[in-house]
Amino acid sequence: MQNCIKGGMTRCNVNELVLHTYSKYVAENTGKVPLTELMGKGTDLIQELIEHQMDVMGSTGKGDVLY
Repeated sequence: MQNCIKGGMTRCNVNELVLHTYSKYVAENTGKVPLTELMGKGTDLIQELIEHQMDVMGSTGKGDVLY
């Protein structure tokens, strides 16, 4: 991925990569755990995967924080 970025890639859609793991978790756990737990863990999974992709692409810490 870093070679692609060095070669000029400026956009990368990671939606499918991230949502695949989330969808798998939801499919395997629907009806087995309370809905709030399912949603909470699902959200945590998405955040972990997004953070990983940001690290891989070297974008972690580069955005402006606006409050």
